[in-house]
Amino acid sequence: MKETHEFTIRRHETPHPHYDLVLVNPEGPRHWIVPGEIPEKYKEMRISIEQGSDSSAGLKSESSKLIQDSYGEGMSELWDSGTYESEINKRTKLVINLSGGKLRGKFLLFCPIWGRWTQKRLWILEKIKDR
Repeated sequence: MKETHEFTIRRHETPHPHYDLVLVNPEGPRHWIVPGEIPEKYKEMRISIEQGSDSSAGLKSESSKLIQDSYGEGMSELWDSGTYESEINKRTKLVINLSGGKLRGKFLLFCPIWGRWTQKRLWILEKIKDR
């Protein structure tokens, strides 16, 4: 049986606009910064920068708020939220089915070998299937 968990995506308007993706699970939240746009079409890929779990505090709130992160300070607002099911959950690979207001479908988050040796772990976020 697959377990269902919550996710949140916030649009963060800074000098370098990006999205904050937070996946909440029993082990604690996992947080990635996605520069540019969230992939919404099949086979679209984006670089994602893994953040510490403590950096996701307050990202679930629905109101707009001023947030400071490694990309700068700016207004952050809820872009999408919902639930997800995790099909694969390994240290360097996640396959998730998102069911949100804007995003639906299967996504792959994986950390390639070259992304494991950088100061902040670099991942690839790819939409692999529409629902």
